[in-house]
Amino acid sequence: MKRKVLFFCPDGPLEIFALLVEELSDIVDPMFKGFELAEASQPSWDWEVKHEVEAIDQLIRDNDIQNYDLVGYSSGASVLLAYLTGDFKKPNTAVLIEPLWIGNDEWSDEEIDYRREFDEMLALSPLEIATAFKALFVQGNTGKLPDRNEKQLERDALNKRISWKGFMHTNLDRDTLKTLNIPVYLPVGTKSHPRMIQAAQFLSKLFPDVNIEFLEGQHHLNICFKGAKQMAQVIRRMWSDD
Repeated sequence: MKRKVLFFCPDGPLEIFALLVEELSDIVDPMFKGFELAEASQPSWDWEVKHEVEAIDQLIRDNDIQNYDLVGYSSGASVLLAYLTGDFKKPNTAVLIEPLWIGNDEWSDEEIDYRREFDEMLALSPLEIATAFKALFVQGNTGKLPDRNEKQLERDALNKRISWKGFMHTNLDRDTLKTLNIPVYLPVGTKSHPRMIQAAQFLSKLFPDVNIEFLEGQHHLNICFKGAKQMAQVIRRMWSDD
């Protein structure tokens, strides 16, 4: 029987997770979900992380899913951290790929610098945000930006501003994460922002059953593509031991 797996990210989950799902196609029955924020015709500044958490829970309950696994990327992985602290039926395993946010306490100087850089980025114009986001999360930034028209850039910038505000007003109960008795996999690219590596190391000390892996040469914007095969191998081993 294939495993029911929810693949979750801010926007475009079918594209983001396509290669990873292909690598696991013989053993997964995938569900894909993006943020309610991204799907809304008019995004609201009243958005909160709990809205995404509740939407995930509603999806699980509406489909009467009893056993499932979670895979989250970027701020999608951040939402899954909040979900895992909730009073919901827990997944069998969780894969958290480079969460942008892992709580609001200043746990390191690098985290403080990272938040400052992120705040400065969000004060720019939509096109500048797209450029700065790539520069922030890709060490040795090279290559072109994805083709986006002005309207798409404006919406993407607005979503980033709204979601970051929502994360900054959210309390993450890390004590609950310490009691989470499920396998957790934390892949991180060695070419991502250095804070991503530190965040994965920080989280690895919280979860009782955790595997942290550094994907050589990968970064935040390509890890789900060029790192798909390597991540799939680890996920298979994790599920075989589950």
